[in-house]
Amino acid sequence: MGQTGKQEIVESFDAVLVQLCRLLAPIIGADATTALVRSALLEARRDHRVLRDLEIDAAGGQVEQLRANLGHVDNLDLRDSLLVYIDRVMALITDLTGEVLAMKLTPHVQQFHQRLKE
Repeated sequence: MGQTGKQEIVESFDAVLVQLCRLLAPIIGADATTALVRSALLEARRDHRVLRDLEIDAAGGQVEQLRANLGHVDNLDLRDSLLVYIDRVMALITDLTGEVLAMKLTPHVQQFHQRLKE
């Protein structure tokens, strides 16, 4: 995958994160949703420097800076870092709300995983 592939990875990531936030906010509240996705980001950043260019707000990810620095990012590292982050979001959702809510969100995450394997 070249630069175009990286852009597609970021677009898929942005779409799934926005979708997760939209589905979560009415259930746990906008502030709790923001706190959850930010907490997952802080945790994932420890081992994945690619994520330092990602910012989170109430609507989901702000990927402009991440997009701007794609030329300096290895494709595999980008993919793995974003997968780890989304998986961390799902783990926190499961920890906080139980498996019922996580099961409702899992199809969206599975689609994201599948897109990145193509």
